[in-house]
Amino acid sequence: MVNSMKKMLVLLIFLFIMGGIVSCGKSETPPTQPTAPSQAGSPDQPAITPPIQVPTTGKVDMAVKKLFDKGLSATNFYVSRNTLHEKPIVIKIYVRNNLQKYVLYNENRYNAGDYYDAVYLDTVKKTAIAYCEDKNSVACPERAKQWTLNFNEVYTKNPVDWLKEFDPSTATIISSETLNGRPSTVVSTVYKGEPVKMWLDNYSGIPIRIEIGASEFMQDKDVYVFDEVEVKGVRESEVTR
Repeated sequence: MVNSMKKMLVLLIFLFIMGGIVSCGKSETPPTQPTAPSQAGSPDQPAITPPIQVPTTGKVDMAVKKLFDKGLSATNFYVSRNTLHEKPIVIKIYVRNNLQKYVLYNENRYNAGDYYDAVYLDTVKKTAIAYCEDKNSVACPERAKQWTLNFNEVYTKNPVDWLKEFDPSTATIISSETLNGRPSTVVSTVYKGEPVKMWLDNYSGIPIRIEIGASEFMQDKDVYVFDEVEVKGVRESEVTR
């Protein structure tokens, strides 16, 4: 009986000691670390949207820039003009610095005394003086007679004036073509919100054809054609009287 009680006491002591060891050996759970909020957000917090990066434009194609630079530097040139939807109908343009001469087409050729076919302009002084230079004496009985015209009304854009209207950073090369015997670079651009297709003469950079408008029908577009381009050949006597 005494031995049984001793064994029971020893067992209880043993269990007590083992329980303490197990309890001391347990590791403490580390405190929970806060986490960054998810970009997906929650019902109480809207999602965080990164700002949209809009790609910037304005890079100039160097081939286009080279053509524009050549064309814009032209101050001495002659072109014929096949645009008949404007008044007056200018069929030839001579340019030498600030002096220009227009040769006109005029359906009133034989209205004696009321007909002129040439206009001399000074873009600095803003003057426009017209004469009748037709060799036909019936058409031009008074070749020395002058008509003083309104400069702003008669002035017609030459191809370099047109080139100044376009931003080279919006121009994209489409193709290469030979137009009226002249190798040219075809570019697309815009003018007052309208699409433009333009042929730039490879030699001079001068536009030799301009089409403005989105219509697929040519009759609904504004078309300007400049033929017979000659650069640096205009003499002062050709633009003065």
